[in-house]
Amino acid sequence: MDMKNKRFLFIMILLILSCFFSSVTANKPATCGYGTCDTWFSFDGINWHNTTYRNAELHRGESFFIKTMISTTKPDIHVSIRFFEVGVNSNDDASFEILDGYVTGIINQNFKQTYSFGIIDTPSKFEKIWKIKVCENASWWNATSPLNIFVDFNEQIGEGWGSEWIGDEISYTVATIYIKKSVFSPVDNSELVSENVKYLSLNHIIMISILIGLIFLSFLLKFKKH
Repeated sequence: MDMKNKRFLFIMILLILSCFFSSVTANKPATCGYGTCDTWFSFDGINWHNTTYRNAELHRGESFFIKTMISTTKPDIHVSIRFFEVGVNSNDDASFEILDGYVTGIINQNFKQTYSFGIIDTPSKFEKIWKIKVCENASWWNATSPLNIFVDFNEQIGEGWGSEWIGDEISYTVATIYIKKSVFSPVDNSELVSENVKYLSLNHIIMISILIGLIFLSFLLKFKKH
């Protein structure tokens, strides 16, 4: 292969790789003055997608998973967390319920309840997996419902009666979930596979195909020259 063809192939490969990596967004953890919070969404608890995850389609009664990774950057910080839906004020109106992932310090018994991790003595990073289900009797269906997270960081200033708590918070949408009217049944498990396959980006498949084509072209040019 002559220098001109080599240069052409080199430039094409660089362009394709730049497109590939630009299409993969590395979401940075949300931060505040006391720490960070990062979250992932999963249909099955195995394959994870960094959030915010857009337009996950789920049936009423179908469960999914949220993984939280929280870190503190200062000592003696009290950390608590809760999930919520904007505009939902009671458990009766909630589209979701938490099945697993509870920690100590339950403040109230509904979907919007706050879970306390207690006071974290030293700067730390800790992970929690939450199993959440779309309520079978959810009245909001054939529509999208955002699932939001709220993480509260607090530290105590001073001691005794003169002490006070100050802090900061992180809040954002973890996933936007399209709730189907139909109720989930075990037959629908096959859809989990198709959902995960669907999110293997078509762009990535195209780019890989082009790379294979370029490699084939380089061999073809090489043999043609000889």
